[in-house]
Amino acid sequence: MPKNNQGGSENRKNNSGSAELQGTALNVAGDINLTAETDSSSSLINFTDLTATAGFIKYNHLNNKFTFNTASSDRVTMDSTGLTCNTLNSSVMQSGTNVEIKHDTELMAKFVGDGAAQLYYDSVKKFETDSSGTTTIGTCNINGGTGFAVIEMGGDSGAFIDMKAPAGDDHDVRLRTYADGQFQISGFGGSGTSSETMANFHYNGAVELYHDGTLRLKTAAKGINVTPEGSAPANNATGTAGDIALHGDYVYVCTDTDTWKRAALNSY
Repeated sequence: MPKNNQGGSENRKNNSGSAELQGTALNVAGDINLTAETDSSSSLINFTDLTATAGFIKYNHLNNKFTFNTASSDRVTMDSTGLTCNTLNSSVMQSGTNVEIKHDTELMAKFVGDGAAQLYYDSVKKFETDSSGTTTIGTCNINGGTGFAVIEMGGDSGAFIDMKAPAGDDHDVRLRTYADGQFQISGFGGSGTSSETMANFHYNGAVELYHDGTLRLKTAAKGINVTPEGSAPANNATGTAGDIALHGDYVYVCTDTDTWKRAALNSY
């Protein structure tokens, strides 16, 4: 039998006309051309490794598909739709401009060309990038270990956090900070309403409390400032015991439900 010059391997020809190589290695300088039989759709190389694991390399010209198979599983497949690489239980699949990573059939990550990167838990999307930043679905836990857990946000105009229900709604409560050190809490009543300030906190300054968008009480260097009423409450005006109002030269106090009394303010 003829032998090649590498490792004493021996080339033989079996009765079916296919070529076989016996030995430790095959070294080829140049191209290997595989031609399918006239009644076959594929060119095929079969092999068995040292652990007696069988496999094959196949090219199917009918669907332009290349397959590398071992241990009865397709490890690499490539066709017009993309590329898929499989380990024993996991796979990486490229289709068009998208790449997916799976464990068995469970989607773990997806990367969209010119688009989002998505991370999954048990096939449920939990994190995604978008043109304006990122979106997290579910709970975000930050563990500071033995130190402080820190969240830092900032922009040239300030920063804010929106809390909302349902998730697709505009904010129900917004926590906002401005470049001058002011911290604000505002609320939003839903479609058809406008945002209302609920409280302002000024660095080295006042704390302001609002009712229905109107300032009612503000701390000052020497105490508090209560916003006067536009008109005096009637003695049976709507009110809850403990309500206090200022108007003109009187202090008005609600002593019982819808019951008001007043005291005059005198000069001293």
